[in-house]
Amino acid sequence: MKKVNLFLMSTASVAVLLVSCSKELNLGGNAGKIDFPAAYVVNGQSNSISVIDLNSNEVARTILLKDGSSSMQNGGMMQGGMNTDGGSTMWPYHISMSPDKSKLALAMPGMDFSGGHNMWDDSTSTGNTSGGHLGHHTGDSTSTGFGSDMIMPGRIYILEAKTGETLKVIITQGMTNNAVFSPDGKEIWTALMMTGGKVQVFDNNTYEIIKTISVGKMPIEVTFSTDGTKVFVANGMSNEVTVIDPITKEVVDTIKVGDGPVGVWNGMNGMMYVENEGGRSINMFNMMNMGTNMGMMDSISLDFTPGMVDFCSKTNELWVTDPEQSRIHYWMAQGQNYNHSGSIDVGWGAHAMGFNSDSTLCYVTNQQEGTVSVVNVLQHKEMKKITVGSKPSGIVVR
Repeated sequence: MKKVNLFLMSTASVAVLLVSCSKELNLGGNAGKIDFPAAYVVNGQSNSISVIDLNSNEVARTILLKDGSSSMQNGGMMQGGMNTDGGSTMWPYHISMSPDKSKLALAMPGMDFSGGHNMWDDSTSTGNTSGGHLGHHTGDSTSTGFGSDMIMPGRIYILEAKTGETLKVIITQGMTNNAVFSPDGKEIWTALMMTGGKVQVFDNNTYEIIKTISVGKMPIEVTFSTDGTKVFVANGMSNEVTVIDPITKEVVDTIKVGDGPVGVWNGMNGMMYVENEGGRSINMFNMMNMGTNMGMMDSISLDFTPGMVDFCSKTNELWVTDPEQSRIHYWMAQGQNYNHSGSIDVGWGAHAMGFNSDSTLCYVTNQQEGTVSVVNVLQHKEMKKITVGSKPSGIVVR
């Protein structure tokens, strides 16, 4: 799901935590503003964000990401691995939106997370897709060309949601897979992907570090619970999930899960779902049951490496993308049991999902074919494919 271009930067630039950005947009009043219901799709190889108008299900804007600034085109498209100004690929990945919908936080690890089997390869690599995919996230040097102690810098871009203008670039001292806003919008949380794993919390106004929290090995996704009372961090190399109190910013629990966890996702009634790429499984626990192992309930074994997990409240189903078979699989929740109910054909490399406001449509990024599938939720059927940029990964729907 996630993945090899190195993002080269000088030692001096790594030492600088914050970089101010020039503001180069000249949108001419409201002509270029994103004032419509939109899905923001991150195009990893194109260094861009395709903005889909949810009224027409067409690309209406393209935000071009640069090294410290951005520009926008109306309805345009950018392909390939370079910026229009000739800059190198930066490989933006996952994206989130602030609670007031005014800002976007875009993680930019500087590496291609889409191909799995092609990343960090050396003579020890077997070339197996799922093995290489897991090798990246877990830092397993037997299947990748980098040792687990390799530390590379990352970036977090903070964008103005209605214009695409870059407000700030935060340079982190480790790769970042995602960055999320706290429920009150005052903070930005991210994990540094390294053996000595850390989570860093930034002030959303000054962009200065508030706290650094030690977690497990190779932390990847950071997720707030729906009620905002807990933060979950998937530690890919230590096969555990760290639970943090967002107020005290202290670790309150550690949950052992399957092999190679990548993300922890919200369900209903306190349920959380852990996506284990290495173990090809989904663990489930109830965060409301603060007992042994946080109320671990069950797990689902998969015959594929999961791309992402989401819960569809409209149908009371657990959805999991299957990048290898170009599908979404779904399970019906029946009490504490989950029964596999079917699958939906989408695009090659199906990865991230985002539902519209009433959960009647799901938008799925297809990394290997540069498209987004529009899925009718009730019919369990793909309605349309929208061409976006190259290697689309993260998505957020407004």
